[in-house]
Amino acid sequence: SIQATHAGGIVPAEGGSFSLNLTAAVDGAPAQPTPTSEAVETLPPTNLPTGIQGDSIRLANLESEMTIRDMLDRQVALRFYWFEGEEGDQLSITPEQLADFQPLLVLYDANFTELQRADPGLSLSTTLPRDGIYFLAVSLPDPGASGGGYGFVFNLGGVPTAQGNFVDMIYGQSQQGTIDAAVPAVTYRFRGATGDVVTITMNRAGGDLDSYLYLLDSANQLLYEDNDSGGENGNARIAYTLPADGEYLIIATRLGQAQGNTSGSYLLQLMSDSPPPPEATEPAEAVLPPDYEGLPAIQYGDTVEGEISNSKFMDVYVFKGTEGDAIMIDLESQNPEDANALDPTLVLLDDARIPLAEHDDIVEGENRDSHIEFTLPRTAYYAIVATRFDQDAGTSEGPYTLTLTGPSEQTPVVELPESALIQKLSPAILEADTPIQGTFTGGASLYAFTGTASSLIDLSVTTDAGSDSTLILADENLTEVLSSGSGALTGITLPRTGAYLVIVAPRFGPVDTSGGGYILALTQSTSGGEVVETPGGIQTLVYGDTVNGVIDDESVSQLYNFAGTAGDSVQIRMEATAGSSLDCYLELQDENGTVIDANDDIDPGVIRDAEIVTELPADGTYVIIASRYVGDDAEPTSGTFSLSLAREGDETAAGAVSSETIPIAYGQTLVGEISDEQYVLFYVFSGTVGDVITISVDHLSGNLDSVLYLYQSSGTGWTEIASNDDSPTGGTYAPMLGNFTLPQTGMYLIAIGRYGLENEQTAGTFSITLSQQQ
Repeated sequence: SIQATHAGGIVPAEGGSFSLNLTAAVDGAPAQPTPTSEAVETLPPTNLPTGIQGDSIRLANLESEMTIRDMLDRQVALRFYWFEGEEGDQLSITPEQLADFQPLLVLYDANFTELQRADPGLSLSTTLPRDGIYFLAVSLPDPGASGGGYGFVFNLGGVPTAQGNFVDMIYGQSQQGTIDAAVPAVTYRFRGATGDVVTITMNRAGGDLDSYLYLLDSANQLLYEDNDSGGENGNARIAYTLPADGEYLIIATRLGQAQGNTSGSYLLQLMSDSPPPPEATEPAEAVLPPDYEGLPAIQYGDTVEGEISNSKFMDVYVFKGTEGDAIMIDLESQNPEDANALDPTLVLLDDARIPLAEHDDIVEGENRDSHIEFTLPRTAYYAIVATRFDQDAGTSEGPYTLTLTGPSEQTPVVELPESALIQKLSPAILEADTPIQGTFTGGASLYAFTGTASSLIDLSVTTDAGSDSTLILADENLTEVLSSGSGALTGITLPRTGAYLVIVAPRFGPVDTSGGGYILALTQSTSGGEVVETPGGIQTLVYGDTVNGVIDDESVSQLYNFAGTAGDSVQIRMEATAGSSLDCYLELQDENGTVIDANDDIDPGVIRDAEIVTELPADGTYVIIASRYVGDDAEPTSGTFSLSLAREGDETAAGAVSSETIPIAYGQTLVGEISDEQYVLFYVFSGTVGDVITISVDHLSGNLDSVLYLYQSSGTGWTEIASNDDSPTGGTYAPMLGNFTLPQTGMYLIAIGRYGLENEQTAGTFSITLSQQQ
């Protein structure tokens, strides 16, 4: 391998340029590039419609020396990768500079506390602070970016762990030591101040030692490293400006560290023009500020009651917190149904009355209670202000409850087997039919629940107006089951009994700083551990079958299975029957619960029936989930439907046409009606390649504003080839498609609907005429 880098020491801010050429000759001719054997992890592409569940993989595992190549766009704006690391491991993530697009990289610990971020195109390097699981977010650099293909190389290697007995040093001091197989590294500690320029040299004094230096901060984060910048004899040298007051660590070692094969004595020098900083003093005990004296106290685990009115628009409570405490504060109105119900607002102040966090509505327009999650920066007294929106200028009134939750009182994790990776995380319990409220204050939030194999679940996230969420469902070993960029996962059949992890994040990930609220809800079709079957159980189908069913609030999904063979090209079509307002949703899974394909609308915004046309990957039993679309942009629908299962070769496109379609022939005129109950009608005809046709529609009654679509048969599906809203001849809202040449011999489908479909109110009768020019 070839690495182009700088020679150590202080790197100029402006950087520098270089050129690198690699050439070779074989028998006098230029060598041709050969494929690399490097392992490249490329997530499988998908042809599923964007914005629905299963449209992409959003959670994947990383291993050292892995190269990742994938892409982001407006629909899939965020991906998470996870890996396990140990304290002291050196992490390096290097973007591929020739990629189409450079994303933002952000590293989080197991609690989704941000550790480091790298701007687009820059590498992310750090030393892991502790053992555990880490998450890497890869996102669009800003919400307005369009995205593209990206790549990066992930490396995780060991750095000598700065632990055990440190040797203390001060500026101007030298230390002698020996590096060999028994002692491959020695750690030194010194105190420095912000802006101090330090020079550290490690010069070989004996043996064949190839010196190597690391400089770390007190949290074991790597600041700098060097091998041969000290001149001859493999000496190491670091020149560095300290970023903050505090303790720093020097690791004197050899190239290859414990696996190195050189040894010998050395002289280590620590130099600086700055004077040694004074010794650190113990932090003073927290002192109650005079402004907080006499205010009511609240402790972790307490819930207090109060009332906000025009005569008293706020209450202030005081508590003592410790540095690093992760706290939650909840302020809930006790009169939410009143016309002038209290609209709670929370503010958290430090001991100097400086606001640290504030929050108004958990979900704007849906839940006006307030919720703060915050990690205390130091040991001190803090104040909680319980008030109302607009405070003294506000008008809402009513009683409230205020709850302060500390680290030990927060929701425990679901009981899990020790071998499960999820055990290394701290997700909150998610219970069926018990929505959880949260705010987007970190990179993501983690939840866990237990489920039974083959049980059916729905997950939904309701967010503030104008914001969206990313929702990921994974098993107990962090393998993604399904994900969505629309905040909803519906009709999911759990592949096995055990614990599951739910990840909720803003749609645009770390670049989304709105801090809005959300409500996460789980619906689970299990009771006492028993699977709640759909009416009649899971029905078995064979190719050529058509069945009917109903979707409503009592039965949100219907399940069917069938036996398939690898290579079968299947068509599954789900259509709302006449008079039904159901917005159909289809999903196909294999017997392990892996999603093979999914579809919401055949033609988004035009035909809300659902259709899957795919090739089966293996022999086995497959499960069809017939459900309804669930999303923040629409209310859940209900109604009856028909579902058909066909295999290519078993029938023609004409045989796959629904019984709800109406045959029409050249020279024929038919009359139809568009209403709120039936706002689209389908007509089918047979045509020959080269036929020149005209389709004209005349409005006979009502205020109908109709639209015309023409589809051609494609395998066992339909592909739109033409459309028209208002006739090109003008003077009418009736559509017309004139002098159109058919591109192939086969079946064609005409759809006549009203402009805006279910969102508009026009209705009336019409005539449709299909004619052929001779």
